[in-house]
Amino acid sequence: MAPAKKKGSSKPKPKAKAKAAAKPKKAQAKAKPKAKPKATPKSKAKKPAAKKPKPQVEQVFAPAPAPAEPIAEGFEFSDDDLDGLSFMAESDAKPDASAFAPGILVEHDDGKFSVVYSKFPSTPDLEAVYDARGLQGGGYTWHGFVVHLMKQHAPQALDAVEFDPEGSMFCAVSKDLTALQAVSAALAQLENIELVKQLAATVDVSEYD
Repeated sequence: MAPAKKKGSSKPKPKAKAKAAAKPKKAQAKAKPKAKPKATPKSKAKKPAAKKPKPQVEQVFAPAPAPAEPIAEGFEFSDDDLDGLSFMAESDAKPDASAFAPGILVEHDDGKFSVVYSKFPSTPDLEAVYDARGLQGGGYTWHGFVVHLMKQHAPQALDAVEFDPEGSMFCAVSKDLTALQAVSAALAQLENIELVKQLAATVDVSEYD
């Protein structure tokens, strides 16, 4: 005989599948509208302050002495003219540049002065003499000519002068303006082209040229 079924026994109920709890969707925050930048008020351009005019300082110059008479024939500047004379510039005055013509007077910061010259004559017959004697005809040649004239007529002034010539320029330097005036007197003599021809043909200036 078949065994009797037990009463009250029921089939087990299937386990209910756990529903995955749906996570609530986060409400997306609405993007706040960007605030428009406040317009910065344009600053008014400032007018440049008017510059105060600089006070003009009136320069007072001592009256220039009367120009020296042009040098006549012969060299008129001698040692006797140099004794007891001083042309040194004072702190608030400048020497008369016309006294150094035909040279140009230049003042330096170290208390020295220089006389420069570059108006060298040039003619065919003079160039022929230069070529024959092997002379350059510029600043070095003029150095020799000036020394030659000063040895004869102003040797005392010559001792106070340093020479710094170049091919295109004659230059003499000194603190003694009297000595530089003697240099300028020699330069004035060399404005005579006939004297230059004579010196170039007869005087040996090879140690300077």
